[in-house]
Amino acid sequence: MPTILLTGASGFIGRSLKEAWQERYTIFSPSSRELDLTDAAAVDTYLREHRIDIVVHCANTRPNESDPYRILDTNLRMFYNLSRCAGDVDKLIYFGSGAEYGRYELPPLVREEQFGLVVPRDPYGFAKYIMHEAAGRSGNIYDLCLFGVYGKHELWQRRFISSNILRALHGQPLSIRQDARFDYLYADDLRRIVEWFIERKPIHHHYNVCTGTPVSLRGIAEEIRRQIDPSLSIEVEKEGWQTEYSGDNTRLISEMGTFPFTGLADGIRELTKYYKENLASYPISGLE
Repeated sequence: MPTILLTGASGFIGRSLKEAWQERYTIFSPSSRELDLTDAAAVDTYLREHRIDIVVHCANTRPNESDPYRILDTNLRMFYNLSRCAGDVDKLIYFGSGAEYGRYELPPLVREEQFGLVVPRDPYGFAKYIMHEAAGRSGNIYDLCLFGVYGKHELWQRRFISSNILRALHGQPLSIRQDARFDYLYADDLRRIVEWFIERKPIHHHYNVCTGTPVSLRGIAEEIRRQIDPSLSIEVEKEGWQTEYSGDNTRLISEMGTFPFTGLADGIRELTKYYKENLASYPISGLE
């Protein structure tokens, strides 16, 4: 049972992992007040005093943060304060983003070998780009590049799948700003993939962690409507298509072997069940 430092455990992915790992691993998940990841000395001391074997780094400054400098500075400072101590742990696993390939120039089903064709223009993507390069030079840092993840605990006010499930449960029209094809991974699938990386020695330092099967936002909305209330309308704010946001997962699957991804319909069904059981905690007034 390895001892794991799980950062960002109050966020969507960190909270999902912590819930699932209570009995599987020894977990330390300090709050930002208990461990300031931007403080290099504090990070070094914490890792040594708690004899951490593996770091799973989920803490993140969101790409919609209003201060571009803070996005770049905080994300990089947290990452480098952990990575400079990587020699003292077995491995450091962190979550990259399709944005590291260049969010606005991203080719469909982008491959790991296509990294570096462009330098991302946005601060969040640029921070992930720099982390990607640092991981590639390391001996034990692994970039699990995510494109879309959904599940309970996500920021439901803004996330497409959760917000539209809740709109439908409250009898409201479903909403799409502009259609696009996305690759959405169910949170429980991500948890099982991360466990594989914790318990094995990966060959590469970068992996697209995704289903490899993108679907349109319209198609997702139609599935939500079909499951909850077929009479609801779907409102599209802007016609046309955004840039596809999807990855090729050949490298991941060739190394892991066959992986049973949760189908979109099943994932929506499970998430809808959760929201139905807790609907009083998710008022329609909270949706953006």
